[in-house]
Amino acid sequence: MSTVELAERLSRIHNVKFFDTYGSSEPFMEALSEKNIDYSILSKSSSTFIVSKYKNRLFNIFRYFLFFFKWYQIRLNTREKLVQFNPDIVIVYDDRCLSYLINYKNKRFKTLFYARGWYTPEQIPLITKILLKKYSDVLICISEATKHALYCNGIAPLDKLFVVHNSININKLLSNLKPIENFKSTFNIIHSGGFLPSKGQLVSLEAAKIMREKNINFHLYLCGIIYPGIGDKSRKYFEKLKDYVKVNNLSNFVSFVEGESNIISYILNSDIMFFPSSTEGLPRSVIEAMALGKPVVANAVGGVTDLILDRFTGFITRHNEPLDYANFAQLLFSDEDLYQKISMNAKNLILTAYNEDLQIVKMNKIFENIMR
Repeated sequence: MSTVELAERLSRIHNVKFFDTYGSSEPFMEALSEKNIDYSILSKSSSTFIVSKYKNRLFNIFRYFLFFFKWYQIRLNTREKLVQFNPDIVIVYDDRCLSYLINYKNKRFKTLFYARGWYTPEQIPLITKILLKKYSDVLICISEATKHALYCNGIAPLDKLFVVHNSININKLLSNLKPIENFKSTFNIIHSGGFLPSKGQLVSLEAAKIMREKNINFHLYLCGIIYPGIGDKSRKYFEKLKDYVKVNNLSNFVSFVEGESNIISYILNSDIMFFPSSTEGLPRSVIEAMALGKPVVANAVGGVTDLILDRFTGFITRHNEPLDYANFAQLLFSDEDLYQKISMNAKNLILTAYNEDLQIVKMNKIFENIMR
């Protein structure tokens, strides 16, 4: 959603064309259409091509060969589209898309790689390092944490690294509200993230167990999607979480909100957010929660530390420590003055430093610098 919003904001000033590889995500395509963004699909497919789809290595090796031919065709399609559009600037969002620009002849445009993850050493394969160094003119970093990681890993010098945060339009955010049935009238906690171990739902459930033992009147909402295309990993993890709730008698304290893409209404009707993720670029759901004045309790990963100053705009825990999550929740539950202070500070930070006008100013400055 942040990518679509940025394209929309840039299109108010610039001639913007969006290229999507497969067009397989219906909500994504619908968002582009709703915002009147001109787009093209490079290789129409109902689903993303997953290379390592099977447990059998021979099957996967065969799929690598299939992928090479598919990649080569998409690369040709990309070049054809770029020749037609004749851009001054091309912004790419991942290394696969960057690879379509390898050995581009008569290249006159500048390539900006938008690094939207954290990019710690273990997260950057060798091929990605080579692509970033050789084929990107500038790297836009989603957070200060991303910038530091890329610089310390020797990917780019500081004069090629620029930070442009995601931004929020609070009015548009609130325009997406919809009624929620059966929302509990207790101290409500939301956890937002797709159902994968790295998103930390199990930590939130362990914290919920501690809070139940402390007789705190709360309800935890686990909001996310089960990811298709990655085998049964996401589904199995989802079932594991449901088993944990059942075994630990948390059914009256925990609800699963699976498959809901718009969780703004859930955030607004919650009191705080748990965010025990293991890696992040700059989490949109945390920005949304803070913009709505909801204190966030989170791990100190990636761009979370751009957003949360501990005990001022939110709370930073020891990594994946359920007791910290439970204790901070209890503190916010019991101390109304502290709650209001954190809520106000969080909202003011987002409205001041993460607004769309500031985002566009930063992007235009980058464009001016690289086109000189």
